[in-house]
Amino acid sequence: MTGICYHYAILSFIFVFICSWRGAVIEPVQTSGPTPSKTPEATKPPAQDIVDQKDPVPISERQEAVIEAFQHAWKGYKQFAWGHDELKPISKAYGEWFGLGLTLIDALDTMQILGLKEEFQEAREWVATELTFDKNVDVNLFESTIRILGGLLSTYHLTQDPLFLDKAKDIGTRLLPAFNTPSKVPYSDVNIGKGTAHPPRWTSDSTVAEVTSVQLEFRELSRLTGDETFKKVVDHVTQHVHTLSGKREGLVPMFINTNSGQFSHLGVYTLGARADSYYEYLLKQWIQSGKKETTFLEDYMQAIEGVKKNLLRKSQPSGLTFVGELSHGHFSPKMDHLVCFLPGTLALGAHNGITSDHMETAVSLMETCYQMYKQMETGLSPEISHFFLHGSTGGKDIDVKPADRHNLLRPENSGKSFLSLSVYR
Repeated sequence: MTGICYHYAILSFIFVFICSWRGAVIEPVQTSGPTPSKTPEATKPPAQDIVDQKDPVPISERQEAVIEAFQHAWKGYKQFAWGHDELKPISKAYGEWFGLGLTLIDALDTMQILGLKEEFQEAREWVATELTFDKNVDVNLFESTIRILGGLLSTYHLTQDPLFLDKAKDIGTRLLPAFNTPSKVPYSDVNIGKGTAHPPRWTSDSTVAEVTSVQLEFRELSRLTGDETFKKVVDHVTQHVHTLSGKREGLVPMFINTNSGQFSHLGVYTLGARADSYYEYLLKQWIQSGKKETTFLEDYMQAIEGVKKNLLRKSQPSGLTFVGELSHGHFSPKMDHLVCFLPGTLALGAHNGITSDHMETAVSLMETCYQMYKQMETGLSPEISHFFLHGSTGGKDIDVKPADRHNLLRPENSGKSFLSLSVYR
């Protein structure tokens, strides 16, 4: 997996499709240690490779449709929300989360991959002249890492333009205060201007998914800059979680206390919100390490076995494979839309030499994720689905509660899984 694939953009369904088409996600980065300079020659791909990535020819009709879809979305963003975090397409206004141009940074690598040179140059100019992190604003550590730091790093890998690495190091440095906790397990929020950090207003806990899903980007930032600080803070968290009690056969609780460093809300296990990407990042860190740091693989394999034993079931009457939840020994046939990251993760593992039965599970789960869309009148998956274990009077496998009848536009989950399976099978 190359550096460009660490980034989880809003438009990641486009990213994965084109990235896979070029074969850019096929081989892992071989990283034996940090490189000494900011833009080391060792990390630069051959010039011909860069040209090939910018100018893919020929392209199919489906690929052209993806490009046109992006251009349509980008036109609206440029006209009504340029430089702001997000476009509100109905009101033709913009919204702010952090006030850092999240959509623009998200889309940089996508534009480069799609060969949209004019759009990319306009966005690069904004980054060079308008993007500043010297702001009195609280940002979420996890979201800022995967969207801003990840977006800048992936664009640097594609372009070798030092502007993006400089900006990446700036935001990475400003996020470090999050790790200044008694346990070194990071707080959820950081003020990137003041250099202060704090937990959510309602708890001293952080979510396990968030504190274990910043590692890829921080480790890569250390590799590129030669500054081990970024890698050390996230590796400490990884090693700490590795040794914690409170797991169930590799499955982790959803919360961890930043003061004690211990899991909290014990006995609840899910692959949905607040725990999901812990499992995904175990596999990807193993690949990122050149498959040398085997602890990641061991924890990942144990977790997947834990999923199979405790959470994997089949619905009735159609026998759809799904991942439920466990609460204090009680199984619930509830599956978040977020869980649709898992088929793609399993496929990635199988592609990298893990046992073939992971691919079989991936295919079965992907069929379920597909049905979560197909069986809805709108063609959109609900945020949460419940599955019948013993059949229903209407002959349906899936039940959707009124409170769950919404879709939060998560292309990074089922979108990546659909496309990963189409590549790896």
